[in-house]
Amino acid sequence: LQSSEKYMVDVWVLAKTYGLKRAMGLCIQAIMKNLDNANVLFILQSAHRSKIPPVKAFCLEYIMKNYEAVVQSPSLKELESEVLV
Repeated sequence: LQSSEKYMVDVWVLAKTYGLKRAMGLCIQAIMKNLDNANVLFILQSAHRSKIPPVKAFCLEYIMKNYEAVVQSPSLKELESEVLV
């Protein structure tokens, strides 16, 4: 899958809708592989809204490991409070 990890959440939702388990797994792999400080908060919020627990958990682990860099992101202020719970 050669697309932005930001769109992979939408593709995952479509794959789930049509029961394409392999495509769902490929989307999760693509998201996890391309996660970085710039997109982790966006992906976390998208995973929370789309109810993708593995991606949400991976994002939270990534944030814990890279706390200093992620906390300085302006996107943190836009994050919904229940996402971090």
